[in-house]
Amino acid sequence: MRNRLNVFGIGTVLIVSGVALAGGRAPIQIEIIVAEGDTPPGSNGAPVNLVNSPFTDGNGKVGFVGRLEPGDYFVWHDDRIVWRNSDEQNGVLAGGESTMGVGNNGEFVYSPSWNGNDAAWSHLGLLLADGDPAPGLPGQFSTFNSRPTMTNNGWAHWVSGISTVQGGSTQGRVMYRWVPDTGDITPLLKTGDTIDDVTISAPSGIDFDYNFSGNAQHYIQVLGITGPTATNQVVYLDGAIVLRKGSATGEGDNWAAFDLVDVNNNGNWIVTGDTDGATATDEFVAYNGEIAVREGDTLDGVTIPSGATLRAASINNLDRVAHMWGVGSGSSLQEFLFVGDGPTLRDTSVLVLKTGDVVDIDGDGFADATVTDFYASGVVGPGLDFSDHDFIYLEVELRNFETIAGTSQPYDAIIKVPIPGSATPCPGDVAPKGGDGVVNVDDLLAVIGSWGPCAGCPADVDGNDVVNVDDLLAVIGSWGACE
Repeated sequence: MRNRLNVFGIGTVLIVSGVALAGGRAPIQIEIIVAEGDTPPGSNGAPVNLVNSPFTDGNGKVGFVGRLEPGDYFVWHDDRIVWRNSDEQNGVLAGGESTMGVGNNGEFVYSPSWNGNDAAWSHLGLLLADGDPAPGLPGQFSTFNSRPTMTNNGWAHWVSGISTVQGGSTQGRVMYRWVPDTGDITPLLKTGDTIDDVTISAPSGIDFDYNFSGNAQHYIQVLGITGPTATNQVVYLDGAIVLRKGSATGEGDNWAAFDLVDVNNNGNWIVTGDTDGATATDEFVAYNGEIAVREGDTLDGVTIPSGATLRAASINNLDRVAHMWGVGSGSSLQEFLFVGDGPTLRDTSVLVLKTGDVVDIDGDGFADATVTDFYASGVVGPGLDFSDHDFIYLEVELRNFETIAGTSQPYDAIIKVPIPGSATPCPGDVAPKGGDGVVNVDDLLAVIGSWGPCAGCPADVDGNDVVNVDDLLAVIGSWGACE
């Protein structure tokens, strides 16, 4: 763990007892992955001055896009910088969207500009840039490439603008899939396609709110469709419409808008948005099409305040849902992160972290800093990417406590936060099905017995749909009792 107490030249720390603080909550132990001012591996000594929303691979390793002084953007995976824009020698890479993705074997995708053209870029180089012919769409050209994500097997997905005029304005959008083994870029869904007798509208019916399950078997997206405003938005899942704006929620109101979506390897899914009900209770999280939590509910002793909106939401393969709520700004800002079981979200959600909480950074049991902001927005990226582990990664603003030298400055960081009461099994605990709390010879035999292609099976520890030597090594590496 990194100790941030002297990052800004601060001297002696004011000792704060490790007792309940900030609204009755004791200091929460966190790990800082990287923070502003750090010079992590791969930075060549340049300090970090920007971090963005974190994403995870199937092994629970974190990835994100950040920036070094004086302006070199980078890609992070696991515990280091694995790529910098300046590493490219055959052209000019600049910037980088906050949305990105990482695969289980070190693959990545992000969206910088390439020689001034908005692009999708991977660990193997350029995938597509503004002005290029649109793959799979004869006579069309790319106008932008945005919101890239990646499944555990290294497949990349992103939204691209399209036009019949090279260099022209966007006339529609397409969802692309890139498979690195073949190099193929394939359109999955585009403006003008018809689904369940409705047509995806132009130019922006392919919404930026989408997700794929880690095993790449399930695909969910918000779509705009042609027709009256009251019914012109739907949630699309695996080839069919599962919710439509204007239809009944089952709780006495109607769906009014859909925002964030996610789906797991089991095909279970979530969506956030608004209903047309009372404004004090209209914001919701729905699990498999039924409202599971809504504005005004009390979760783990905290009542979601009127006016709160979903800043982020994610579902993992254990059907656990992380949902982040926020209301206000500046000194009145309130943000809360909860985690609960999807089918019983209202009853099982526990408070993981909130603004105003004090945190223990160095593991000594004493409070070191206060969480002053969560940086998550569905407008610029999913904000949360919850893996099948007993922790979650967040982008936050921290402020260290006052010191004898004066008041510390706030700084942004990617942090790793434990989930209270998590019963997540060890990665190698695959036998019997669901885990028995210990990794031993039974788990080795389960892996050997499932050898080969095996989509979704428990012995596929790394989630790449194949049971092989990597899964065997994961079991050996987790040997013993799970903690």
